[in-house]
Amino acid sequence: MALFNIPPELWRCGTDGLVANLVIIKLNRTCPHAAPVFNHCCAIHDDCYDNQRGQIPCDTQLCDCMAFYVANDDEAAKCENETKAACGIVREYGHDAYAESVKNASAPAKEKYLRLPEELPSVKEQYKKVFEKCDQQHATLSSCALTYDLCRRGSFIEKSPEGCLLNLVRCLDATKPDRDSNPECDVAIEQALHKMVEKEYHEESHEENHEEIHEEEGEGSGSGHGDVNVLMMQEVLLNKTYIQRVYLQVVRQASSYSWIVYFSFCLTILICCIFSIVGIAQCNKDDHYRDTETINLHVNTTHSATSPASKRSATSSRSETMESEVSSKKK
Repeated sequence: MALFNIPPELWRCGTDGLVANLVIIKLNRTCPHAAPVFNHCCAIHDDCYDNQRGQIPCDTQLCDCMAFYVANDDEAAKCENETKAACGIVREYGHDAYAESVKNASAPAKEKYLRLPEELPSVKEQYKKVFEKCDQQHATLSSCALTYDLCRRGSFIEKSPEGCLLNLVRCLDATKPDRDSNPECDVAIEQALHKMVEKEYHEESHEENHEEIHEEEGEGSGSGHGDVNVLMMQEVLLNKTYIQRVYLQVVRQASSYSWIVYFSFCLTILICCIFSIVGIAQCNKDDHYRDTETINLHVNTTHSATSPASKRSATSSRSETMESEVSSKKK
C-alpha cells in the first residue's frame, strides 16, 4: 500500500507490514498531506535504531521530530493525538525492534531503498557518492530526496522550486549531528550541496546576464564602461565558490536565526534588570545619605544648645537684665 505518492519500500513508519498499513490508513483519514514529514521522522528513527544509538535517545528524537511538525504545520497538527499515541507505543514496545535493528547495521542496503532526487538529475551522481560515503544514514538520505521530489511535483505542499531546493539543502545539512564523525561523508554532502547551488545559480545568472548584454549592445553607447560593468557582474555571479559558500552560509544561519533572536531578547531583559537593580540601589543610597545629614544636623543643633558656652551666655544675659532693672528702681 502506498501513501500519498510515497512508494511502499520507502514508507518507514511501522515495525511490520500490518502496523505500517494501519498507520497509513490512519494518516490517510486524518492528515494525508503531512505523510512525507512524518515519514521523514520515521526514517531518522530507523537509522538511529540501526546504528544502535540507544533506544531512549532514538525514541526521544522521533517524538521531538513529530512534535515539531505538529507545532509548525497546520496539516500535521490534525494528527496531534495520533502522534502522541504513536510516541507512547514506540517508547513502551520499541525494545524488541531496537534489538532486531542491530542486524541492519552490517547488512548492505538494497538499491531499491536508495532514493535519488529524480527531479534534480544533475545531482544524481553526486548523490550516489553521498550514499557510498554516508553508510549510516541511508534511510534519512533517501527520505530527503523523496521529500524534494514530492515538493517539486506539488504532491503535498505548494512551494516554489527555490523553496524545495532550500528544504533539500537543509535536510542534507541536518544529517551531520546524527552520525559518527566521518570526514568523507561530510565532503560528499558538501559536494552535492555545491552541485545543487551551482545549477540553480548558473541557470539564473546566465539568463540574467544574457539579457543585460543584449540591452547594453542595443544602447550602443560606445563608451565601453557599461560592458566592463556587465563583465564584472558576470564574474561575480559565475564565481561558483563564492556563490556556493554564501548561499550555504545563509541556509545554515537561517535555521539558527530564531535562537539568535531568543538570546538577544533574554540578554536585553537581563540588562534591563541589572540597570533597574543598580538604579534602586542608588536611590536607597541617596535616601540614606539624606537621612544621615538630617540626623547630624539635629544632633549638632541640640549639642550647641546644651554646651557650657551657651549656658554662660544665657547667665550673662540674665545678669545684665537684673542690673538694668535695679538701676531703674534706684532712679
